[in-house]
Amino acid sequence: MITALLVLPLAAPLAVSASDFGYLLLMGLYVVPIGTALMFVGPRYIPAAEVGLLMLLESILGPIWVWMAFAEQPGIYTLMGGAIVLSTLALNTVWALKYPQLKPA
Repeated sequence: MITALLVLPLAAPLAVSASDFGYLLLMGLYVVPIGTALMFVGPRYIPAAEVGLLMLLESILGPIWVWMAFAEQPGIYTLMGGAIVLSTLALNTVWALKYPQLKPA
């Protein structure tokens, strides 16, 4: 609420269209609360290092969802960074499956 009040003078009046308002409702009522709840519950079951890597997926999947939904093309650096994070996450998972005795408690 504080952020909304701070940016109110910078906003155009009624700049959100009806269809955009529907997307905002969907995000505010379902996507963000469910994602946040899962983000708080998940670390109870997996190690902190894996949580950190999985949290980076949000940065990767965000541009992909925008690309798919709105045909907005991601830049080459975005794709390269996503490839680095995904390959690191995949290598970490393969390593943990191959050497379970070395997995931190």
